Amino acid sequence: MGTQLLGTAVLLLTALSAAGALQTFEQQPQYTEVNPGQTTVLHCKVYNKAGQCSWQKDGYPIGPEQDKYEWAESPDQGDCSIRIIGADLKYDDGLWICQVTSSSFQTQDALKSAPAHLVVRVEPQVPQMEHRAATIGPGQNLTVRAGEEVDVQCRARYGNPPAIIKWFIGDKDLTHLSTQRNQTELDNPKTSAALSVLRHSFGRAAAGDFLRCVAVHQAYDTKSRDTIAKLDVQYSPEVRLAGRPDRDLEENVDSVVLRCVADANPPANVFWRFVSRDTGRTETFYVDTLELRPVTRKNSGTYQCEAGNTVGKSEPLTTALDIKFAPSIYRVQPERRVTVDLYNTTELACDAEGSPPPSYQWLQRLPDGQGTVFIRGTSQVLRIHNITYANQGQYVCVAKNVINGNERRVQGDAVDVEVVGPPQVLRRQATPEVLAEEGREAVLEVTFCSDPLPTLSVWHWGSLQLQTGHSQGRFVAEQVTQDSSEDCYVARLRLQGVEAADERDYLLKVQNDRGSDQYGVSLRVKEPVTMATLISLVCGCLVALVLVVALLLYAFKKEKWCFSQKGGFKPTDLESTVVKTETAGKAIVREEASSTPTSSCQKPPTTAP
Repeated sequence: MGTQLLGTAVLLLTALSAAGALQTFEQQPQYTEVNPGQTTVLHCKVYNKAGQCSWQKDGYPIGPEQDKYEWAESPDQGDCSIRIIGADLKYDDGLWICQVTSSSFQTQDALKSAPAHLVVRVEPQVPQMEHRAATIGPGQNLTVRAGEEVDVQCRARYGNPPAIIKWFIGDKDLTHLSTQRNQTELDNPKTSAALSVLRHSFGRAAAGDFLRCVAVHQAYDTKSRDTIAKLDVQYSPEVRLAGRPDRDLEENVDSVVLRCVADANPPANVFWRFVSRDTGRTETFYVDTLELRPVTRKNSGTYQCEAGNTVGKSEPLTTALDIKFAPSIYRVQPERRVTVDLYNTTELACDAEGSPPPSYQWLQRLPDGQGTVFIRGTSQVLRIHNITYANQGQYVCVAKNVINGNERRVQGDAVDVEVVGPPQVLRRQATPEVLAEEGREAVLEVTFCSDPLPTLSVWHWGSLQLQTGHSQGRFVAEQVTQDSSEDCYVARLRLQGVEAADERDYLLKVQNDRGSDQYGVSLRVKEPVTMATLISLVCGCLVALVLVVALLLYAFKKEKWCFSQKGGFKPTDLESTVVKTETAGKAIVREEASSTPTSSCQKPPTTAP
């Protein structure tokens, strides 16, 4: 017997050596779900594959079939994965097995995977809620007694695989209070019915909430479908008013929800009676909740809530709303644009409404490219007298009031004020006199405004004149350039190498087809400071500095002596030493201080050398 076993082992080892390593699974098919009509792949990979790949479904062989079953990769490379095209519940849903024949009859290493369930999904029906064998339609009431434990069922039929059912009240998850069981549909065995039972007792706080049954299934377009029921929890009557505002309400900003809560069993009939403050008209609303989102001025008035049922009628509850609203401008005149002749008068008007009544402000935005803004008035009507080019720009009416401590403001449409007329020199900005040093350059500058554009701008002095954009000898009249303000320009006259004879008045004259204006600038020439003058000034300063230092030293020394005498007799005052160095002998001379104190700051006595 032992000899036979040994021989068999030798033969087996010989066969394995000849055939190489045994076949083994690298990857076996797994549970897979697919929507109808879609393509999916059941993966099957083999190490050291030498046999032939094949598949079975529900115990029956499956082979490659055009446009239905095909190899996903290359079976010769050990990948026996199968691609299933156009998945169909009838033909493809079931248990799939990947098989590989033996490498040879000696190795006996044929492979057979564990069955893998391929599920072709079927969308379940919309879930239905049931209570006490009665179906509850979407949004219908589920009537229960407070504190009483009840069973509520939710069923989602004809799904593959069965749906997963969850329960919610609002955002609160109650699924852990439920149990679910699945049953095969008798008339369609490839589908199942999911049935979940929620056992729960609902308190009075749940009254009016919505109980939601959610069926979760990947075949749904939205991955889930639900049905809801409104909880009608029966309990003894209570009546109260909720939602009264505790501060001013602002139009289109604040919201208010007034609820007339009528706790009653059976449910009470609730209605609201609204009396408008503006019109006095009465309106009735047969609802328990008034939602004003957002509030408007038309909501101002009194609100009265009443509730009644077969037991009785509640006392009316009343609250009032006074809606504040930010200003709104409904008229600005003139509209958009107004053109005014220079030195004339114009008027801008603004009308607005608001609660509380608004105040007004007129802003002028200058056309200087920098966004400069000035406050020009604080009344509804802005009157501009003796208008100049400085009054050009955009005028904006601002209406504002204060609500709950916060300023509310609104701007009306801008009115463009355009000034036309003859040129006008901006005299407030002009420099009437320019001081220049002889031999240096002098620049005379005048700023003016003009609409329409100036047709002529000329500098005059003496018997000479020079048009802008031209030069004559040492005189250069630069081309007129645009200033930062609209319709305003700068004219410059440059004098190179100023001479004493250039000291005079220079007149700029500008004109257009509506008139002209002119302005004179005086040039004053001073002589340059000579080197001798500078040296004299420096020497004088130095002499003055030396005198000041000497006076300070003398004052300091005298003050020190006075302090010593006023202090009285001290042993340390017996002797003071002054060291004087002479050029020849460097003799040292000692001066003895008097031991007798003096009553005044006089010069102390000294001993002879």
